[in-house]
Amino acid sequence: MGQGSGMVGVARRIAEEVLFPSAMAVASELAVRAVAAAVVHAGSRSIRLDQHAQRLAREATFLLVFASRPQVRAALLDRLAGPGSGSGPGSGQPGPR
Repeated sequence: MGQGSGMVGVARRIAEEVLFPSAMAVASELAVRAVAAAVVHAGSRSIRLDQHAQRLAREATFLLVFASRPQVRAALLDRLAGPGSGSGPGSGQPGPR
Protein backbone atom coordinates (compact mmCIF):
# COMPACT_ATOMS: atom_id res chain seq x y z
CA MET A 1 0.00 0.00 0.00
CA GLY A 2 1.31 3.47 -0.91
CA GLN A 3 1.48 6.48 1.37
CA GLY A 4 -1.60 8.11 -0.14
CA SER A 5 -3.92 5.10 0.03
CA GLY A 6 -6.47 3.98 2.56
CA MET A 7 -7.43 5.69 5.79
CA VAL A 8 -3.91 6.98 6.38
CA GLY A 9 -4.00 8.81 3.07
CA VAL A 10 -7.41 10.29 3.84
CA ALA A 11 -6.25 11.41 7.29
CA ARG A 12 -3.11 12.94 5.81
CA ARG A 13 -5.10 14.87 3.20
CA ILE A 14 -7.52 16.15 5.85
CA ALA A 15 -4.61 17.27 8.01
CA GLU A 16 -2.86 19.01 5.12
CA GLU A 17 -5.93 20.64 3.59
CA VAL A 18 -8.05 21.47 6.64
CA LEU A 19 -6.29 21.14 9.99
CA PHE A 20 -2.86 22.52 9.07
CA PRO A 21 -4.14 25.77 7.50
CA SER A 22 -6.48 26.34 10.45
CA ALA A 23 -3.74 25.69 13.01
CA MET A 24 -1.31 27.95 11.17
CA ALA A 25 -3.95 30.69 11.00
CA VAL A 26 -4.51 30.45 14.76
CA ALA A 27 -0.75 30.61 15.39
CA SER A 28 -0.35 33.57 13.02
CA GLU A 29 -3.21 35.42 14.67
CA LEU A 30 -1.64 34.85 18.07
CA ALA A 31 1.72 36.15 16.82
CA VAL A 32 0.12 39.28 15.35
CA ARG A 33 -1.83 39.98 18.54
CA ALA A 34 1.26 39.43 20.70
CA VAL A 35 3.32 41.78 18.54
CA ALA A 36 0.55 44.38 18.61
CA ALA A 37 0.56 44.20 22.41
CA ALA A 38 4.35 44.61 22.49
CA VAL A 39 4.17 47.65 20.20
CA VAL A 40 1.37 49.23 22.26
CA HIS A 41 3.29 48.55 25.47
CA ALA A 42 6.49 50.11 24.09
CA GLY A 43 4.59 53.11 22.75
CA SER A 44 6.09 55.53 20.26
CA ARG A 45 9.62 54.27 20.91
CA SER A 46 8.60 50.96 19.31
CA ILE A 47 9.27 52.41 15.85
CA ARG A 48 12.95 52.96 16.57
CA LEU A 49 15.35 50.52 14.92
CA ASP A 50 16.98 49.63 18.24
CA GLN A 51 13.69 48.49 19.79
CA HIS A 52 12.81 44.82 20.10
CA ALA A 53 9.10 45.46 19.42
CA GLN A 54 9.72 46.96 15.97
CA ARG A 55 11.88 44.00 14.98
CA LEU A 56 9.19 41.57 16.08
CA ALA A 57 6.57 43.57 14.17
CA ARG A 58 8.66 43.45 10.99
CA GLU A 59 9.25 39.72 11.40
CA ALA A 60 5.58 38.98 12.03
CA THR A 61 4.55 41.02 9.00
CA PHE A 62 7.15 39.28 6.85
CA LEU A 63 5.83 35.88 7.93
CA LEU A 64 2.24 36.92 7.22
CA VAL A 65 3.21 37.73 3.64
CA PHE A 66 5.98 35.30 2.84
CA ALA A 67 5.41 32.09 4.77
CA SER A 68 1.68 31.58 4.18
CA ARG A 69 0.13 29.23 1.68
CA PRO A 70 -3.11 30.46 0.08
CA GLN A 71 -5.21 28.24 2.37
CA VAL A 72 -3.47 29.63 5.47
CA ARG A 73 -3.88 33.23 4.26
CA ALA A 74 -7.59 32.67 3.60
CA ALA A 75 -8.13 31.14 7.06
CA LEU A 76 -6.14 33.94 8.71
CA LEU A 77 -8.05 36.62 6.84
CA ASP A 78 -11.31 35.07 8.02
CA ARG A 79 -10.04 35.04 11.62
CA LEU A 80 -8.71 38.62 11.55
CA ALA A 81 -11.67 40.10 9.68
CA GLY A 82 -14.19 38.51 12.02
CA PRO A 83 -17.65 37.18 11.34
CA GLY A 84 -19.83 39.13 8.95
CA SER A 85 -16.90 41.20 7.66
CA GLY A 86 -17.78 40.61 4.03
CA SER A 87 -14.30 39.45 3.06
CA GLY A 88 -12.65 36.12 2.58
CA PRO A 89 -13.65 32.93 0.80
CA GLY A 90 -17.23 32.73 -0.36
CA SER A 91 -17.91 36.42 0.22
CA GLY A 92 -17.60 37.57 -3.36
CA GLN A 93 -14.89 39.99 -2.26
CA PRO A 94 -11.33 39.70 -3.53
CA GLY A 95 -9.06 37.70 -1.30
CA PRO A 96 -5.36 38.08 -0.45
CA ARG A 97 -2.94 38.24 -3.34
